Amino acid sequence: MRRVHYIDRPSFPNDLFADVDSAQLRMALRNLQSAVRAVTGAMRDMYAFPDGSDLKVGVTPETHLNARARQSRVGGPFSIEFTSGYVLWAAVVSSVLARMVASGFRLERTVSLSFRDFAEDVATSGVQTCVDLTINEIGPDIEGSWLFFFESLYLPVLFHELAHVVRGHLGLLRQRQGGAGLCMVDELMSQDAGNTPPGFPLRDVEIDADVYCSGLSGEFAFARSATLPRWQYMTGKENLYAEFVGYALFVVGQERMARDRIGIRDTYPSPNLRLLLHSVAHRARWNVEHPESDYFAEIFEPAMELLAPLEPAFPELDLLRDTITREGEADLKREIAAYFDQDPETEDGLFAPFAFDARWSDPIPKFFGIS
Repeated sequence: MRRVHYIDRPSFPNDLFADVDSAQLRMALRNLQSAVRAVTGAMRDMYAFPDGSDLKVGVTPETHLNARARQSRVGGPFSIEFTSGYVLWAAVVSSVLARMVASGFRLERTVSLSFRDFAEDVATSGVQTCVDLTINEIGPDIEGSWLFFFESLYLPVLFHELAHVVRGHLGLLRQRQGGAGLCMVDELMSQDAGNTPPGFPLRDVEIDADVYCSGLSGEFAFARSATLPRWQYMTGKENLYAEFVGYALFVVGQERMARDRIGIRDTYPSPNLRLLLHSVAHRARWNVEHPESDYFAEIFEPAMELLAPLEPAFPELDLLRDTITREGEADLKREIAAYFDQDPETEDGLFAPFAFDARWSDPIPKFFGIS
């Protein structure tokens, strides 16, 4: 029997890490619970889920850092799962970011930040020691900033996994597997069920999820921020900026850990491509909200400035900074438009037969101007 702490249960903030003494950790878990309830409720309103199906979000006791979307059987509930290792990492790294902002970008690390090293540190020292060295030291002066960054680290990952559900990726996977049992898109492909069958278009699936994740991020950063526990107190600009920081750290961290665990993944999009897609989609929404303002100057460059002190733990970030240009972004936007025009948005497209019907305009086609 798999053990999953489902976030919608009232006791969730006390059940997860039950043996850890930390009022701050409970506060973070209440934040996670509140945001997940708001987002999943909105998704049920936005998309027509198949009759009888449900949507659950939970945390597994796995110590490595990962997330996945799954459905155990045809007609069964759709599940989004974070590992407890990822939730703890997000709480710790957000405390580092909050302290950096408060101290003028001075980085003071008491634990390792890369996915692999963090998991090893926690395995060696224990969760309580990790929490004592980091989030238990958070004072009221940076508490709000810490929760804001924490929310901004897990929300884009939640949006990405939700895209795997509503965009029909699990349905496509089930068809290719040819079975009625478990199907799962596992971000590290760390379980047998997460290893996709030969010929499965994993690159297209992940690109589609990344771009739709960006669209959902923009929707919640601006139009739906009032439903979220911390984003409601911030501007759309601040939400978009912090969300890019959070997703960048997940993408580059996940890539490095996946390489360590299973080697080079030729069929998986590179971190640079994924974050370029993310910034392009961000810019599309930004231009709707602020047509006279420069996305790169207002969002991308400040985000990369905040990420700069973390580059020793996430060296791919420096490569991203060198790669992206305004001219390159324009070319990439055209490529993305062509991608959506010829594939997912056509009647016979790759995902169209499996995607959930939207009760509103899908965010990315809307803001890219794609019909």
